[in-house]
Amino acid sequence: MILMPKCGGCHGAAGGLMLAMKDAAYTALMANATGGMCSGMKRVVPNMPDTSVLLMALKKSGCRMSSMQMPPAGMLPATDIKMVEDWIKAGAMNN
Repeated sequence: MILMPKCGGCHGAAGGLMLAMKDAAYTALMANATGGMCSGMKRVVPNMPDTSVLLMALKKSGCRMSSMQMPPAGMLPATDIKMVEDWIKAGAMNN
């Protein structure tokens, strides 16, 4: 799992996205983003990584270009970002 160890510190059980609990995390990732320039857009759009706010946040692109870097400590390794992108491309299953 990439998101919990890298993102759970800020987005864990008390941090908004509930990444500490698998089913709650999946539900949150499939919901609309709230606040900011991406508000109302889906965090994850199955099969459509280029329109998924999660991937925009990890790549600092799209509506997330001028937002704070995620994670704040620096970009994830390209291999981790590719795994997230591939997961979205494959339908973003709850696995």
